[in-house]
Amino acid sequence: MFNKKKEEKLSDQLAIYHERGNPRYTIKAGISIEGFEGEGKVDNISISGCRMESVTYVAFVHDREYQAKIIPDAGQSMDPFGIRLKLNWTKSSETLFQAGFTLEGGRSNTQLHQCIEKLAANGAQPDYGNEPVRK
Repeated sequence: MFNKKKEEKLSDQLAIYHERGNPRYTIKAGISIEGFEGEGKVDNISISGCRMESVTYVAFVHDREYQAKIIPDAGQSMDPFGIRLKLNWTKSSETLFQAGFTLEGGRSNTQLHQCIEKLAANGAQPDYGNEPVRK
């Protein structure tokens, strides 16, 4: 897969990013959330959170933990993996619903780390931009 020196370098870079606020990386992936029907897409992801979009409004409950599966598009050459989510914010318009989540246990999720390392290795640029946060 990766050469060892490149892996170590990526891990060192990710450690710096963690100290700077966990950058998000653009990803093309579907998301399946336990208990909800319809299709959603994840458009960015980090060790600590992600943002999803859907054409269908979803009545998520704040502070409830959801089980979800990230399903990377075929061109991303990554296997689907499970995550645990907690809702931070929602935003909707007539045509689009968006939700921002905190990833519970993201730091210990090996598949999530592999996904982010692969995105970084394939040239995805880290985004340190701000998202709305629920207080």
